[in-house]
Amino acid sequence: MTERLISTQATSGAGTIFEYRVAAIMLGRLLRSAHVPVGTSQPLVRVGLQRRNAGYPLDDIVAHTLPREASLVAQTIQIQVKVSLPIATKNEDAAFVKVMAAALDACRMYRAEVRAGAMLLGLAVGEDSGAVLPDLAYLAGKARAHVSPQSFEEQFRPGAVSGKRRTLYANVSAAVATAAATDDPLLVLSMVHEVLASLHIWHVAAGHDGVEWRAELDALAETARGAGITASDLLNQLCLLAEAFAEHGGLVDAAHVRRELLSKYSIDLPPPGASQQGRLRGLTVNIGQINGSVYNGEVMNFYGHSLDR
Repeated sequence: MTERLISTQATSGAGTIFEYRVAAIMLGRLLRSAHVPVGTSQPLVRVGLQRRNAGYPLDDIVAHTLPREASLVAQTIQIQVKVSLPIATKNEDAAFVKVMAAALDACRMYRAEVRAGAMLLGLAVGEDSGAVLPDLAYLAGKARAHVSPQSFEEQFRPGAVSGKRRTLYANVSAAVATAAATDDPLLVLSMVHEVLASLHIWHVAAGHDGVEWRAELDALAETARGAGITASDLLNQLCLLAEAFAEHGGLVDAAHVRRELLSKYSIDLPPPGASQQGRLRGLTVNIGQINGSVYNGEVMNFYGHSLDR
């Protein structure tokens, strides 16, 4: 008798592996003081992993940013990570319904911050089941363009948007209704608008040949070279650190990640900005050679000011 075949992803922990790879990309961005990939245009200052006990319903990754210079308000984005996310609507145990339930909890727990734009919600998804992620991002962008649920809903009249997007909107509404255990249409409309207006979609290609993974390899190449290792080595070690941090609900900054890399793996990363300083120093030498001006051993620029300090 032929045995029933099963998915290798279901038995290999693909979702967990994917989560750590996404987290490694975030830790790499943290090391580089790069920006959060979705939601806010501010640079990362801290990254938390598995932060449910700290009060974040979308708990896989919680990214914190630096405040803008003109404001003391920093932003936080809670991100749920899924290797894939089929849009199921009626089963309360379905992954999408659970994500909507967590998003509703986040909106309730952080209502003031969500409405002010200081608390954002995110979905990081690997495989686009049914190719709906661009349309889900479209719905979220449309929700952010409307101050009221009613004006938002008007956009989904027949002929206003494609049938595919109207169907997705109906499915999201049904999933929210299932998550909230209510069939009150006005309440569901209000909750759908609130969730979508705060939601940001990150379609992450984090496999070995994935765009985001390889982009991070390129971005970390110079830092890794300064430590005498390859970018692949560094990013793979960040995967292991992500797993260790997640196990304990960790919250880390760049200095902490550097310390752990040195402590656990003897990887001594060059100080932040060291490569940039090296390029500037090399530039001053080249300018001095072109100008031919050296005074008391210092390279001078064209206006006679020292460039070697």
